[in-house]
Amino acid sequence: MPALSLIGGGGTNAFGILKRVNPLSALLKTAAGFSILGTTITTSGACSANWKVGVAGLAGVITSVPAGGLVVGGTTHIVDDIALQAYQDLSDAFNAFVAMTPQHVIAGDMINKVLLPGVYYTDAAVTSTGPMTFDDPDGGGIFVIQMNGGAYTPAAGSSTILKNFAKASNIFWVLNGGALSSGGASNITGVIVAGGAITIGDGGTVTGQLLALGGITLANNTIFST
Repeated sequence: MPALSLIGGGGTNAFGILKRVNPLSALLKTAAGFSILGTTITTSGACSANWKVGVAGLAGVITSVPAGGLVVGGTTHIVDDIALQAYQDLSDAFNAFVAMTPQHVIAGDMINKVLLPGVYYTDAAVTSTGPMTFDDPDGGGIFVIQMNGGAYTPAAGSSTILKNFAKASNIFWVLNGGALSSGGASNITGVIVAGGAITIGDGGTVTGQLLALGGITLANNTIFST
């Protein structure tokens, strides 16, 4: 895969080629069509996802309490060829995201922080105790947040603001070595690309996708992919 560079200004204000080609199809390939993809999926309460759901672990299973507690708007794939191919594509995309050269460092609490398109990096745990903003003034911008070793733990009730042309489908949270564990009733926006596990707190919503090389745990959550 050719190197991806960040280009400022004009019509190529972020990743040049990725501005013209949907980054989901360019990097995630078949995994781009999944709302939820992991080795296992465990849900409690009433959960829903509007796109495909897939499980790709050798003993892959969707465990729901109560039974049928996960409502899927698309198709469900449990250790079939579609899920396994998507998982391989996810693994390749994860490696590509991790290899991107960071431009900015983030740390600590992201409350009231405003991020412009670019590649962000942290090697420590990050949280958000309130609203954070993604601002794309020109349109087509890509946000990549590389979390290398630290967990991402948005607090209960935290939220995300999309300003100007910012889109959930152009925001990528890349968890390399750390897990995502959100507080109750939190709102997470973007595509979560996790090398490990994902846990969404009770009543939390996700505007984006949950794509994990590990297991995914949900509790009364709505996953709305765009």
